[in-house]
Amino acid sequence: PKQIHLSSKTGIPLDVLPKKGLTAKQVERMQMINSSDLPKVSTQPRPQNESREDKKARKQAIREERK
Repeated sequence: PKQIHLSSKTGIPLDVLPKKGLTAKQVERMQMINSSDLPKVSTQPRPQNESREDKKARKQAIREERK
């Protein structure tokens, strides 16, 4: 039988837990996300000298995008 080696630091058996990094499910999700899936309006920078009407229109566009 194979001997079980314990970690001196944690006491957990070594080579039992998965290695650090992305899981298969996380890798699959990362591949599904494209730049086309990201919101367009909300990623645009806000101009410094934005008028009230422009601000209202920008916020309304973000709300519509989120719906």
